[in-house]
Amino acid sequence: MARKATAMARARIKAEDLEDFFENISWPDDEEEGASNKQLKEMAVPVNINSTPNVLEPVSVDNYQKTIQDEIQLYEKEYNLKRLLNILSHGKKLIFRQRVAIALGRLGNWQAVQPLILALKDPNGPRKEAAWGLGMLGAETAIRPLIDAFLEFEHENNISSATETILAMSRINSPESLPILLDLLKSEKNGPRIQQVAISLLGRLGDDRATLVLLDLLKKECNQTQNGLRDIILCSLSQINDEQVIEPLVEILSQVDKEFKERILEELVGYGELAEGPLKKLLTDTDPFVREKVSQIINKRGE
Repeated sequence: MARKATAMARARIKAEDLEDFFENISWPDDEEEGASNKQLKEMAVPVNINSTPNVLEPVSVDNYQKTIQDEIQLYEKEYNLKRLLNILSHGKKLIFRQRVAIALGRLGNWQAVQPLILALKDPNGPRKEAAWGLGMLGAETAIRPLIDAFLEFEHENNISSATETILAMSRINSPESLPILLDLLKSEKNGPRIQQVAISLLGRLGDDRATLVLLDLLKKECNQTQNGLRDIILCSLSQINDEQVIEPLVEILSQVDKEFKERILEELVGYGELAEGPLKKLLTDTDPFVREKVSQIINKRGE
């Protein structure tokens, strides 16, 4: 009976009041796509059915376990998607449009793709949040608008929005994003954050057309220990798994510190028989550390 009464109360709430609900939705952290369980509990605000119908008030509920997505799905069902999209396009405040863009991405309804693309193109719209939503929906039709938006953000030096746009493309994981990612690495004006994201995405794509670009960058960064690029590059090369990296990696060994030598040797082991010849040649390397490590690798294989 209580559930039915709550549903009836929700049904009486106007679309304008829904904006208040979305105002409480937090921007997802970089580290996790969503808020903590504590935040989720606080953000999921059930309706107090004893209050004025047009006002959302928190109520105390023991062991309240609903996630924000559960709560938003209830609103989607009762207010219908059309009202959410109306807020996205015509909301009175940008904050409301931003929260709806995030919510639409979490809901996963493909009818939101085109409205989110329009929001992405709107110079006064929730562009960063629209990019996030499109990435969560995984729509390949959004790749070209995302690329265009990224170029604009880059020109404006809007690093936060540019990075979010790249991350959105990574979630879609479309080959169409390859050219823009390669251009990012070739450009010297991009900071380490954008480079790190672009390198990681190239690894996820697994396209061997990125191999030579990544190798060239690794040669430049192999002695830079502070920005972490060399480790990310090596990881992406591993994901691409292109055998043409074997000889270049062997050549780089003589230029790097012991820690990275070990990382490279571990990477070479992953190529199995293809790397067997180059590894055996390293048994006569001038570096005793390399000789010892390669000897251990070969002995371990023989066991």
